[in-house]
Amino acid sequence: MKDEQMIELNFIPKSRITLWKKDLDNEEYPGVLLGYKSFFNLNTIGFLIWKMLDGKHTVADIIEELSEKFKDVDKNTIKQDVFEILKQLNNERLVILNYDSLFC
Repeated sequence: MKDEQMIELNFIPKSRITLWKKDLDNEEYPGVLLGYKSFFNLNTIGFLIWKMLDGKHTVADIIEELSEKFKDVDKNTIKQDVFEILKQLNNERLVILNYDSLFC
């Protein structure tokens, strides 16, 4: 079992790698990430989250922006999805969960 780090709303996540492939014409999976042991097809939500992993947006910011974009989806559902995607990306070491530019 992998050691999972707790995710907090005030964390500022940042991607460790750049997007490997971007295909905006593919509405179902517009992005692909190449991990250490596997690759990830990012669906639209995952792609939007990935674009905000810039070391400037907090987890709360990401949830709020997605809630504004998808008003018909319950905010708690969006929160759970964001946390799940961040956990998966963290387990593959594709993201720094709480980026601090002073220490990186």
